Amino acid sequence: MVIKPKLPAFTQQSLFKVFFSTGFTSGLKILSAIVLSKVIAVRLGPEGLALLGQLTSFVSIALLLGTGGFTNGIIKYTSQLNSTAGLTPFVQQSFKISLFFASAIGILLIILSKWCSILCFNTGNYDFIFMLLGISIIFYASGNYFTSLLNGLSDYKLFNWLNGLNSMTSLVMSVILIHAYHLNGAFIAVVLNQTVSCIISVFFVKKYLHLFEGFRKKAVEKKWLKNLGKFSLMAFTTVMLVPTTQIFIRQTLIIHVGVTAAGNWEAINRISALYLTLLLNVMLIYYLPKLSAINQKDKLRREIRNGFRFFVPVVLVGGITIFLFRFIIINVFLSPRFTAIQDLFLPQLLGDFFKILAYLYAYLVIAKGLNIFFIITEVTTTLLLAVSSFFLIKWYGTTGAVYSYMVVYILYFLVQHLFIGKFYLHENTNTTSWLWKGGRQ
Repeated sequence: MVIKPKLPAFTQQSLFKVFFSTGFTSGLKILSAIVLSKVIAVRLGPEGLALLGQLTSFVSIALLLGTGGFTNGIIKYTSQLNSTAGLTPFVQQSFKISLFFASAIGILLIILSKWCSILCFNTGNYDFIFMLLGISIIFYASGNYFTSLLNGLSDYKLFNWLNGLNSMTSLVMSVILIHAYHLNGAFIAVVLNQTVSCIISVFFVKKYLHLFEGFRKKAVEKKWLKNLGKFSLMAFTTVMLVPTTQIFIRQTLIIHVGVTAAGNWEAINRISALYLTLLLNVMLIYYLPKLSAINQKDKLRREIRNGFRFFVPVVLVGGITIFLFRFIIINVFLSPRFTAIQDLFLPQLLGDFFKILAYLYAYLVIAKGLNIFFIITEVTTTLLLAVSSFFLIKWYGTTGAVYSYMVVYILYFLVQHLFIGKFYLHENTNTTSWLWKGGRQ
């Protein structure tokens, strides 16, 4: 009697439809990630996977700097300005700003290529990789802008097709390069995939290219620098801290346990990322534009409740399935050389569960530009993760790093639920206080 009337309403939710509309694309991403990880595991082993993880974390930082950290801001304002006269000026100015940041960071990467190589690999022999990254970063910034535009315009069909094709193209390119050049090929694939993705993206945004006409002559208004800067600050906080913390944890594992342990830790994180890809894509595609457009607290609370009703059972089913089939996953997804990670699944999956639920609130924080709260929580979380991992790795090895992840994200969820779910979204809360500075009702 209770479930029956609720089920039809649930299946009509836009969130439910977005989940299935992105399912095919996310499936391609997951499939390509499985194949690629299998190739890496067999060809490079845990040691190669650890070094590749170091480069991937560094590239994440470089690409964030190259885009100015404006991705979420572009999605937000494109969604708000869609079907208005303000869309074209915004696109022209924001695209110009993005290219400026990409050019500046690209030049720095080329100049500091030797130093970057030493920072990542303790040797300057891979400076050519960072030179390639410096050249390709402007292509990444352009391609990233195009996909953000499609997301903000809610053109889910083109967005999904573009992401799916990019995933398959990246897979083919990576497999060929790894097969031909082993570890060097894997490194080259990481930095050159961005260029190929940009070329593909141009064909998917053809019907929107008129929005970019004359962008070079368009003067940049201070208000857009300021507005996008809010999101830039939040993005820098996350994407600078998270990869830096990952690099620190890998280095700690290498020093105290060994490079194989660092490879095992990277492996369990990649497995975790596989099933989280679909859920995070749904949040990015659905929640950020949706929450950006809603101003009433009662509607925001309703949207968050719908999110919990949807994500809790989905994450539970996904996590339990992965745990039950962990032995098969290790052999299919990786190789028998990674059997040591079987004991890491339970704490990792528990950490993933609370991380996803916390992100339901975190996307609201991003959508409303709550800079102060966002920075406090992100800095505290990553510092706590780094410090706790350092000590737990010394005491318990790789297991310590995963248990640190689990405990930290349980705490992260509790903080988000208390301050956002119970306090910020309460009707009587004064959202003009310093804690919510930067926010928009």
